[in-house]
Amino acid sequence: MIPQSHPEPWADLRELELPILSFSGPWFRIHLSKYDPLYFGFTGENRFTAPAQEYGTLYVGHDEYCAFIETFGQSTGINTVTSNWLSKRAISRISSLRSLRLVDLTGAGLAQIGADARLTTEVPHDVARRWALALWQHPSVPDGICYMESATGLGTTPHGSAQLYTIALIMPCDRF
Repeated sequence: MIPQSHPEPWADLRELELPILSFSGPWFRIHLSKYDPLYFGFTGENRFTAPAQEYGTLYVGHDEYCAFIETFGQSTGINTVTSNWLSKRAISRISSLRSLRLVDLTGAGLAQIGADARLTTEVPHDVARRWALALWQHPSVPDGICYMESATGLGTTPHGSAQLYTIALIMPCDRF
């Protein structure tokens, strides 16, 4: 039996009250060291990037472990990272001047908007991108999305502490 894809964003999503979390950081990002850590990508390659480049997306982790897993742990079955690959990257600590309002795409937050975990784990990412666009267009104007890191499937750090949350901050930058 082939599993069904996650449903498209609901037509009345704009009328729902979004599950909003407030986060003040800091957050962590692993990036190519030749680039600024505050880069909002428009490539369309990642889970919550805009379908037609309507906005840019910056992915950060709530701690260093999450940033590491999100950067290096996306290829299942590969459990090594070369020193050459690491040497070209930096880890940055990112803060904002105010708390950011993030749509909660974990457990109860997903259920509140009629979604489920497939939204944050399903490949390909086409449906997730359309949901992200619908959330970006919501009248409550959230700053981004908070979701559970999906590479490990465990939701815990390698050292057994709190759950790993990835945050996709969504442009335009004038919201920050």
